[in-house]
Amino acid sequence: MVSLGLVTVVVVGLAPKISPGYSKEILAENGEVVYVFLADDDQWRLKVKEEDVSDYYKKLILFKEDKYFYYHFGINPLAVVRAIGQNIYSGKVVSGASTITMQLARLLEPKERTVGNKLIEMFRALQLEARYSKKEILEFYLNLLPYGKNIVGVRSAAWKYFHKTPDKLNLLEAAVLTQLSDNPQLIYYPEKLERRAKKFLKKAGEHSIFPEDVVKYAIKNKLHIGNYSFPKNAPHFAFFLRNKNLQQIETYLDLNLQKQAEKIAKDYVRNLYAYGITNVAVLVVRNSDGAVVSYVGSADFYNEENQGQVNGVEAFRSPGSTLKPFLYAVAMNKGNLTPKKVLYDVPTTIRGYSPQNYDGEFSGAVFAYYALAKSLNVPAVRLLKQTGLSEFLQFLSDKLRMSKVRERYNSLGLSVILGGCEVSLRELVSAYKIFANGGTFSPLKYTKKDSSKKMKVFNQGVCYWITEILSSNDRPDFSTKYLNLTANLPEVAWKTGTSYGYKDAWAIGYTPEYTIGVWAGNFNGKSSPVLNGTAIAVPLMFKVMKQLKHRKRNFTFDKRNIISRKVCSESGLLPTKLCENLMIDEYIKGITKLPQCNLKKTYFVSLDGSVSYCKQCLPTNYVEKVYYNYPKDYLLYLYNKGEKVETVPPHNPACQYYYSKKEGIKIIFPVNSYIYYSRKKMKLKISYDNSVNSVWVIHNDRLKGSFSPTEAIEILPEPGRNVVECIDNLGRNDKIEFFIKTN
Repeated sequence: MVSLGLVTVVVVGLAPKISPGYSKEILAENGEVVYVFLADDDQWRLKVKEEDVSDYYKKLILFKEDKYFYYHFGINPLAVVRAIGQNIYSGKVVSGASTITMQLARLLEPKERTVGNKLIEMFRALQLEARYSKKEILEFYLNLLPYGKNIVGVRSAAWKYFHKTPDKLNLLEAAVLTQLSDNPQLIYYPEKLERRAKKFLKKAGEHSIFPEDVVKYAIKNKLHIGNYSFPKNAPHFAFFLRNKNLQQIETYLDLNLQKQAEKIAKDYVRNLYAYGITNVAVLVVRNSDGAVVSYVGSADFYNEENQGQVNGVEAFRSPGSTLKPFLYAVAMNKGNLTPKKVLYDVPTTIRGYSPQNYDGEFSGAVFAYYALAKSLNVPAVRLLKQTGLSEFLQFLSDKLRMSKVRERYNSLGLSVILGGCEVSLRELVSAYKIFANGGTFSPLKYTKKDSSKKMKVFNQGVCYWITEILSSNDRPDFSTKYLNLTANLPEVAWKTGTSYGYKDAWAIGYTPEYTIGVWAGNFNGKSSPVLNGTAIAVPLMFKVMKQLKHRKRNFTFDKRNIISRKVCSESGLLPTKLCENLMIDEYIKGITKLPQCNLKKTYFVSLDGSVSYCKQCLPTNYVEKVYYNYPKDYLLYLYNKGEKVETVPPHNPACQYYYSKKEGIKIIFPVNSYIYYSRKKMKLKISYDNSVNSVWVIHNDRLKGSFSPTEAIEILPEPGRNVVECIDNLGRNDKIEFFIKTN
């Protein structure tokens, strides 16, 4: 292998293999050039095929350089004899007898023009003719001719000087380029270049290369030589793909849509500057094949002040609430959740973690569809705990291919469902596309060589449920002002997200044909009090969605296995004879496996209702009575709201069997062995069974007093170690310790 700077030549027998270092090009789906990079040697060298060059130019270059190109074997013997005679007669070199093949050899291996080097060129020409066809030789020649500055090849020159492809060159422009390739310095003297070109055209006309009237018309024309820039559209997209080992990278980008999206993003951000928001990113994907059709990494790539060259599509940020639909979908796909199963939105503490809703309020018992539509935080955290943190993280990592989740797998906790992890806009859009595609995941496709391997993730019924919820107007991220934005659009489902501290705003939406993702914020991490998904990201998402050419109007999911049935309206579970109020819910045949409702239970109680019995202590006289079996934290929520719920009376205090099996009381908050960094009053959270009617509380060996199960109990912790002990009326106790650090 011989390195020649411009090209690499590998000698195989007598035939060198030519591999010019062309400029890398990013092409749109329709073949239009999106972006061009300099070749490795800092030359603009755009590859062109011989058939894509104007016949005007090919005829002129052959007339000028090698009239018998198609008839010789690399060397024209008659031209050599003629050149020798002319040189001897003149006493100096006036003719070189170079064929196009010999000139190509010189372009491949530039050398000083001497007799010895001329012989080497002839030898190389024979090698080239032995290996390549005339078409291939002419094509290499057209790609390697110099045209001034750092412009190499006729396609580069046609674009740079006339802003057109070489097949669109008119006769005068073609003549100009033939003169320029012979003397590249003429580009700095355009009037001289034009005179030479027209003189050459006149000569070509005299030799009947073109009809006389065609030549006369071309000579009368005024030449317009420009200094046009090479295409530099979709810069973030282009740089993202630059390292692919291809000279021409064929993509699915819709260049018209890309330009519209870039303009919309740039204009939109101008209105956000006053609020301290300086950037956005937009990604649009075609659902059917995962093709990326628009990719806007920032509001303005060339805005250095706002770090415009940072790629927001690939940047990893907190996703806020955008992962919630996938948790609900995982639970539904496991058969553990339906739209009307009841979840609890009540004060909750899990191992010291106490999630709060966006508005700081709680809604009590809510249906699953309502919890997702309203994007309630507490039910999501509780659902994640029930579903399994490890299982969900594995789903995000393995099925949705969220790389940062995979990296931080062992350090992530329940807060992941509220944005306590990092994802990219690309990953979110790729994930949401699953719902639009009926539960099938496939990686995004940037180029026409990318894989389209598919993987089934969810049942179609699950996607139908999630889409119905996310397309509802009864939600906090839908405002009546969006009615104008959604006018004339097909069915749209979307989810918003806002990261902790108001640093990231998200909106991910999908129609039957496209999935659109929007991020808004600042690349320096600065927050803004108005930065939230609903107010900032959603309008931009709809503005971009308006530019898409939608054909399908509605989602079409396979709903054959979705069946309606009656369930308990207070739990969403299969009803028992104790369930008085029923409602219609759906389930997926072969998937859903919800148990029977256990919200109500029949107990044995004394005639006066003061105590309850088990079968081991059942007296002669008793009655059977139905009581609610609410979760303890929901019961506490109701008590704190002042809602009285009739609870099961304390168990028969004389029943040794029962109390030997029961735990009695347990301190839930503060959490045992936990370190707190703020010294303020704490409200004890204590779990009771129905036998408890009073509890003694001791804090750091000091008796706080006796309290009933419905009373609020507060303590003021001391710096350092704190010990709390609770003793119920039957002598059972629980004891915990925790720590306060104030510096």
